Amino acid sequence: MEARLALIKEWCRPFRVIADIGAGYGHLAKALAREHHRVYAIEYPRGAYLDLLQGIEGCLGITPLQGDGLTPLGERPIDVAVIAGMGPNSIRHIMQRRYSLPFIIQPMQGIFRVHRQLVEDGWSIQKAQLIDQGGRLYATWLVGQSGIDGQNTNKRLVPDEFCQDPFFPRLVEQRIRELQKRLTASVTPPGASWDEELQQLKALQLC
Repeated sequence: MEARLALIKEWCRPFRVIADIGAGYGHLAKALAREHHRVYAIEYPRGAYLDLLQGIEGCLGITPLQGDGLTPLGERPIDVAVIAGMGPNSIRHIMQRRYSLPFIIQPMQGIFRVHRQLVEDGWSIQKAQLIDQGGRLYATWLVGQSGIDGQNTNKRLVPDEFCQDPFFPRLVEQRIRELQKRLTASVTPPGASWDEELQQLKALQLC
């Protein structure tokens, strides 16, 4: 199993019933089912759903469902929802339904953007970890609802929940290079948040 999915599987240990949203070929769902979790594996496009059915064929403990996000679950109770392998917009679309349950999320890109969205939307970050897979950093969060909507978001431009992670300095360096490139190439005045974020990142490098 890929290292990034193995981390999610480990984080799922306390939860009995799991919804795997965007389950792909069912690799994570099968690994969870082998450890006696009850899994709802969800895919939306018809082609992806057919691939899922083929991938989990003969595997007990998995219920495949087709539809958008958690909608196909209906009234079925779950303990946690996993969203891995999607972009920031898709993740936010699913989470903004405001289901009162925890989420484990792992975006394919946009670590800083997803962090900002979590803060703006009032999610409480309970656990966060970076993982290297093939030289690429992936961020994983376990979040729940805090009941606080977007307070002091400008102070949370940098994902400081990872500050104790050994990969955090590398994440900071990568983001500084990205922002400097954007600021240099921009033909319009950059947003204040870009410059403020860059200053916060550079201050972290001096610590």
